[in-house]
Amino acid sequence: MKWHKFGFTRLYDNLSLEIRNGRITRAQAIEMVRARGDETPHEDIAKLSDFLQIPVSEFLAICETFRNTDIWSREGSVWTLRDFLIPDWQWA
Repeated sequence: MKWHKFGFTRLYDNLSLEIRNGRITRAQAIEMVRARGDETPHEDIAKLSDFLQIPVSEFLAICETFRNTDIWSREGSVWTLRDFLIPDWQWA
């Protein structure tokens, strides 16, 4: 939900702390995000949907209601973050 609502993940939180504590640079953090790529937990989403007894598509539709349109924009069928720090990011 954090990704849809705020445009960042736990990885971003952790890297921000590492930057603030002087253990890595901003450039290093950006490279780590680039290297990790999209980390959508598809298997966990499937397990949760199964537990909730709803289709994955319904769970994802619920997630969409939390998307912050102040920071996200839609290009065709793909949502992108405005001014994302990695210009050549591959949006899924």
